[in-house]
Amino acid sequence: MSGARVIQEQDRRDDEQETSPPGVFWRYWGAATVSGAGTAVTALALPLVALTVLDATAFEVALLAAAGQVSWLLLSLPAGVVAQRVPLRRLQVTLDLVRFAALGSLPLAWWLGTLTYAHLLCAALVTGAATVLFDIGNSTFLPAVVPARQLAARNSVMSGTHAVTDTGGPSLGGVLIGATGPVGALVVDAASYLASAVLLRTLPESRPAPRTGESALRLMREGLRYVTKHPVMRPCMIWATAANFLNAALVALTPLYL
Repeated sequence: MSGARVIQEQDRRDDEQETSPPGVFWRYWGAATVSGAGTAVTALALPLVALTVLDATAFEVALLAAAGQVSWLLLSLPAGVVAQRVPLRRLQVTLDLVRFAALGSLPLAWWLGTLTYAHLLCAALVTGAATVLFDIGNSTFLPAVVPARQLAARNSVMSGTHAVTDTGGPSLGGVLIGATGPVGALVVDAASYLASAVLLRTLPESRPAPRTGESALRLMREGLRYVTKHPVMRPCMIWATAANFLNAALVALTPLYL
């Protein structure tokens, strides 16, 4: 009987957790959707600003695209450690504000007549680094705002939304660029990160469980070892690396044709 009462009590707590607080997931979803769409627009708007405003060469456009992606190679493992040790809501809000400042500085510099290719390159590096940290932190933030029973269903919603923003974001970027020009699209893009930060600020804080006696280097080694030895994740990683390499080359060249 005591075991049954424990199970009933746990079920009651789970039910209470599932119904409170209301709207948290959808605010989280809204922030992730706005932020993801902004990232997709940035991938198109930045190189077009370089081409149409600064008359950049093909090499400079390709370098700009590389600057936006290189952080995935350099920061993915450290980002996992950061996400485990820093309050997630604070981290996500800060990264959105960093991206807002980096991209918002570009239209301001253009309006003042001081926009340079070096400024674009720095903005791409900062935005790319913040996006890596944001996306990895975002994947661990979801379990903190969604009850365990709803996690699979909510994760499906997030995956579907991610696919839509990845596909529709460049199209949205094309519409914005056609309507406002590449610099105007960056204004809207910067505003999307500010809107995401405001939404995230309304979510409950999530503090990671303290992990003592483990260095950051050790945690990164453990993560790398786990992925490279896993019978499913290892081939997925190899395939994703090859596909991303070729897709990155296409993304770098596409603005030249646009």
